[in-house]
Amino acid sequence: MAQRAVAMPHASRNDRRESLISRLEEHAGEWITYMTLHKTTMVASYYFSLPNSRGGAVDPHARYYTTDGDEVTFDDVPLAKIAKDVESMIKRKVPADRRTEIYHKVLTGMPGYQEIPEWDMKSTASIYTEPLTPFSKPRDATVTNQDLLDALAPAAEITLADAKRIGIQITWWDAMSDGAFLCSMSFGSGISGGRLGRPHALEDVPVNYFRDKLMDWIAENLKGSEERKQAARKAICLDLADTEIEEYTRLIAEDRKKLNEEAERPSTPLTREELARGILENGMVVKTIDQAMKIVLMDEAVDEVDGTIDWETPKPMGIRRGRNEVEGSVVTPHWAPLASEGGLVPEIDVDRDCDQVRAMIKTFLSSWDWSAETFRMALGRSVTRDKFIAFLKKRGTDAAQLRSASYLLSWQFFNRRQKLGLPIVNVDFRDDLKTLDKKRRNKSLSEPQRAMVKAQEQELEAQTEKHNEELDALREAQIEQTGALEKAHVEQLKVLKEAQPRRSTRGSRAHGHGLRNESLSEQMRVLAEAQEKESEALSEDHRKELEALQKAQYQERETLEKAHEESMKASVEAQPGSSN
Repeated sequence: MAQRAVAMPHASRNDRRESLISRLEEHAGEWITYMTLHKTTMVASYYFSLPNSRGGAVDPHARYYTTDGDEVTFDDVPLAKIAKDVESMIKRKVPADRRTEIYHKVLTGMPGYQEIPEWDMKSTASIYTEPLTPFSKPRDATVTNQDLLDALAPAAEITLADAKRIGIQITWWDAMSDGAFLCSMSFGSGISGGRLGRPHALEDVPVNYFRDKLMDWIAENLKGSEERKQAARKAICLDLADTEIEEYTRLIAEDRKKLNEEAERPSTPLTREELARGILENGMVVKTIDQAMKIVLMDEAVDEVDGTIDWETPKPMGIRRGRNEVEGSVVTPHWAPLASEGGLVPEIDVDRDCDQVRAMIKTFLSSWDWSAETFRMALGRSVTRDKFIAFLKKRGTDAAQLRSASYLLSWQFFNRRQKLGLPIVNVDFRDDLKTLDKKRRNKSLSEPQRAMVKAQEQELEAQTEKHNEELDALREAQIEQTGALEKAHVEQLKVLKEAQPRRSTRGSRAHGHGLRNESLSEQMRVLAEAQEKESEALSEDHRKELEALQKAQYQERETLEKAHEESMKASVEAQPGSSN
């Protein structure tokens, strides 16, 4: 008797599994939802890794049995694997400033738990600490990033609100640092997460990096004359002489050019081995590096197919489709056939040659919803990776290919989609599901009833277009109003700037180190607060107007849709033979 590959765990171990999922739901349910689906995926992932699995597709309603007849359930998945999957979910989905706290609450006492999570072992220092140029760091050690923004706004003739947005953008770049730290940016609430694992503030950014980015912004984004740009540079570089500012500008331009050249330089493609290793580490169905390599070769074979071949014109081949059936769904990848696919019978006679079918595969997979591996799995167990690769790499049509499962089942896959009225180009399974749902609702209607439904749908579309035009008009009016407000803010800043006493750069260092005139700074703070309140009031008015318009539109559309549904229901009930 064959040895069972899956040993049933003790009840206490099962309790630990459920306890782990309960903890995750309790402490991270705000960010990690659909817990039942996650459990199903964990079971499927473990099942596919077993040497005696039967293969198949991931389906929330599927039950998985080994070749020995044993069912694999959530209780069979090793606790260490579940803990690792949970840790990965926390890392990917929970905000950086909360994930360490959630990690400890969920995983304490579980396999693999450590006092310091992997993400907290990384350095939190900014990679921009060292000055890029001899002029990057202000010589006055008391100068702050906020001082630089306050000086920039009047000189560049931008509002303090615009200066604030520039500061938030630069803060986000620093928070991202070397790219290992996830964080989000909002011009309203600032930066959440990042290299420090907490909200990232303006003062957390190295002042030398901040001034470099302002210099770059002046060169690349500030509109207007060169005199205006030069005035902005001088405002944030009061510690530098004109010749030093000129050199600083040149060095920043050189750095920008270097970065652009690096971005445009083609990156070195990953090797087959690197691609295979990535599939093995991040995939769900492969168990060995050899299997992962076959997926890489399969993708390469798809890329090499001639996609320009005319696959739309039927070409009767004089052969029949055979007895084998496509095993998976032709609508949703990794799923068993949907209810709408039940009872679907493909054509008997095959009407595309081998090259046409290969071109159809390449066209279909170019939409990214499906991969070569998910397509092959949908065809069924008779199409192995080796057989599918061999078919993709062939050219022309011969007797051996015409008998192959790769060819016949691929043709049947597309014929099934054709029967369902689904496309092969620009595939989106969400659109496919909507199409099938619409067909299901209209299936029992007569031609006059379908015409009535179509007229109602056109009315809905026209109403939606009208609503969108109203929203666009309101937004344009708001933009004009906001522009006028910002123009007034700029004028106020210019008045303050002109009221500032002329100062000698060198002499000013002896009186507060040159950049800040305290009375002016206080006036700017007061002005900034007044501007922010005025902008917030305007934004709140805009928001209320939009909400009122959208609510009215929603209610109107809901009324139309309800009438549409009632009309369809009445049409169905009025048909001869209706059970109602």
